[in-house]
Amino acid sequence: MRQHAGGGPNPERQEGPHAHSAIFTPDNRFLIVADLGIDRLVIYAFDAATGAITPHAEAAARPGAGPRHMAFHPSGGLLYVANELDSTVAAYRYDPAAGALEPGEVLSTLPEGAGVSYVADIHLAPDGGRLYVSNRGDNSIAVFEVGAGGALRPLAIRPCGGDWPRNFAIAPDGRHILVANQNSGDLSVMPILAGPEAIGQPGARVEAPRAACVIFAGEVGHE
Repeated sequence: MRQHAGGGPNPERQEGPHAHSAIFTPDNRFLIVADLGIDRLVIYAFDAATGAITPHAEAAARPGAGPRHMAFHPSGGLLYVANELDSTVAAYRYDPAAGALEPGEVLSTLPEGAGVSYVADIHLAPDGGRLYVSNRGDNSIAVFEVGAGGALRPLAIRPCGGDWPRNFAIAPDGRHILVANQNSGDLSVMPILAGPEAIGQPGARVEAPRAACVIFAGEVGHE
C-alpha cells in the first residue's frame, strides 16, 4: 500500500491526498496516479512480473487544479489530464526512457462566462484526432482538435443532454458518444459530427438512475 502526503490550496477538496485515478504508461513500465488532493501526478515504476510498484517521480499540476482522470494519446508520447477543480485540460509529454512527464499547455474546458463547474471525464477519439472532456455544472462536452505534435485547439462546447455528466464513452464505431448524466438519471446518445460543430444534439435518452459510468464490453474504463 502506498500513501501520498500533502494538500492543496482548495480547503474543501484538498485538505489531504486524494488519489483519484491511475493509468499504466503505453510501455507498461510505469503507473501514473492522478492525486486530486495534492495537485500531483505520482509516477511509480511497475514490475509486471510481480505487480509491485515503486515510487519513481512526480509531475506537478497547477495549484488548485485537482487532476482527476487521464488519457494517453495513441502515439504513446502524450498524456492529457482532466483537472476537476479549475476546469482545465493539461498536456504532458511522456519520456519513456526517463519515466518522466514534462508539463505543457493548459486550456479551459468551459465557455466564457460559465458558472460553477467541475471537469469529470476525458477520452480521445480512437485515431487521436480529437479530445473530449465533460463538464459537470456547465453540463457540456468540450471538444478539442489534436494537431501536429499533440497541440490542442478548442473546437466546440456542446450541451450533454442531461444534468451532471460524470462519465462518458465513445462508441466502438466512433459515431456516437454515450453520456452518463448522474443527477438527471439518464444516458444521452450524441452523434459525433465531422464538421466544426463536433457533436450534435442527443438523438436518444435512456433512463439510468444515478448513472455514473459507461463502459462498452471489452473496454476498461473509470468512474
